[in-house]
Parts: sequence; C-alpha cells; structure tokens
Amino acid sequence: MKTAFVFPGQGSQYIGMAKDLFDSFEVARKVFSKVDAITGENISSLCFNGPIEELSSTKHCQLAVLATSLACLRVFESQAGILPAFVAGHSLGEYTAMVCAGAFDMDDAFRVVQKRAMFMHQASIEYPGGMAAVLGLEREAAAMVCQSAMAETRGVLEIANLNCPGQIVITGTNDAIDTGMELCKEAGAKRVVRLAVSGGFHSSLMNKASEQLQQVLEGIKIRNVICPVVVNVDASPRKVESELKDCLVKQVNHSVLWETSIRYMIEQGVDTFIEIGPGKVLSGLIKRIDSGVTIMNVGNVQELK
Repeated sequence: MKTAFVFPGQGSQYIGMAKDLFDSFEVARKVFSKVDAITGENISSLCFNGPIEELSSTKHCQLAVLATSLACLRVFESQAGILPAFVAGHSLGEYTAMVCAGAFDMDDAFRVVQKRAMFMHQASIEYPGGMAAVLGLEREAAAMVCQSAMAETRGVLEIANLNCPGQIVITGTNDAIDTGMELCKEAGAKRVVRLAVSGGFHSSLMNKASEQLQQVLEGIKIRNVICPVVVNVDASPRKVESELKDCLVKQVNHSVLWETSIRYMIEQGVDTFIEIGPGKVLSGLIKRIDSGVTIMNVGNVQELK
C-alpha cells in the first residue's frame, strides 16, 4: 500500500474554509497568523468571512487556498503518522506539495505565491483572456479546435488542464475562447462552460509572469525533497532543487497534466490518495481517472475523525 498527498488549487475556495481547524488547533492558528504577518494582508479574515468576490480574486485566492491547505496539512501531520510516497498539487497546489516535501519553508512559500499571484493578475490585465471547461472531447480534438480558433481569430488558444477523462480546460484570449467554445460544441463536446477566472492562465499569455516568477525564485532557497513531487508540467517525479524550481517557472504558462500525474502514481503502486485542503475537486477528478483507488479528504475537523 502506497499513499499520495494531493493539494488543490485556485477554484477550491469557499467562505469559512478551515475555520473549525483554526478554532480547534494551535498549529492551524499559527499558519493563518503567519500568512497575515508575512503578506501584510488579512488573508485569514477573507478565508473565514469573505466577501467571496475578494476571496476569489487571483491576488487573494492563491494565498487563501495555500494558507488553508497548509493549515490542513499541519493539523493532519500532528494527528496522523502517515508519510506519503508521492506528493502532487494542482497548479497553485504544487506549492503546498513543495512545502510538504520539504522544498520550501512555509514563509518562503507565502512570499513567492504573493508575487506569483500579483504577476498573474498583472498579466491578465495586460493580456486579457479567459478559460473554459470542455466536457466530453478528446485531447486531439481539443488541440485541433485550438489551432482552428487561433487561425480564425489570430488570438491565443491553448490547452490549460488535462484533468481527467472527458474534462479538458482551454485558455487564451477572449475572442479565441469564444470561437473555441463554439468549435468544441461543433466537434462533439457534451458541454462547454466559461470559467469565472480573470485571465488566460497556463497559456503563453502568462509568459511575462513566468519570467518575473523566475527572477523571484532565483532568490529563494529550495532544498532537495524528502519524497518525490510529481510535477504539473510533465507528470514526472522530481526531487532535485534545480529541477523543482524550473518546473514552478514553467508551470505558469504550460498545461497542467493532472490525469497523467495521477496515472503515473497509480502505476508506481499508489492505491490511496489523500486530498488535503479546501473542497473535494481533486477527489472527483481522481475518481473519474480510476474508481478503484481509495480517496480521503482532510479539509475540516469532521474529516479528521
């Protein structure tokens, strides 16, 4: 039996997340105190009280989900003696995975993610775009749609996430997204949904943000990890400091290969996945990838019992 810890990203947030852990565990209170002190923002209040518009904004959401996931992780570590064979995080969640594996200090993770969120927010203003979820279309068909939409609009349209069988996210400029959504329907997609995000994340629209993040990471100490991090950009296990840093830089403007990452861990003998953080988005994706694995959640006091 092997266990993997997985950590959610932006989009998992909700008002009140981790409030019961904050009320019940000192290790959780320390995490929220730390994020507020390091960033100079009242992230804890946003997590517990909202408003949802501010909590969901890129510049706040990334820090909020990271802090919540780390609070869940610290409580879980204090209550259980489980060591993961692998860790992985979806987009932003990769930073929580890095902290879990020992690559980052928590303080540095908050500092880097605050900059990451700011760079992505700025890029989304400079290069407006969006994202859409495509259900029931194969990867090859989605790739062809992207090429056709770019040719028709002279915009940008790329695959952002390969989440699970039948679920792909496309990303790019607004005109290309609109055209691509229609082309996906014509190609046989069962459903196409515009996502409530402020930019074309995980695309070449984020090239500038990626370059800026690289400069920040050059000044951050990242250590070799104690267990492999299965990274978003190529779904491979990484342990070496230089590789981990490079993957975080590339992740901003490249596809998240989530389905491939989960399948790799299953091939390596993982039969239990524990999603640590707010919500159950990743649990739903993993269940669609392989319904035979065991999935657990650590996001509140009840789930710890």
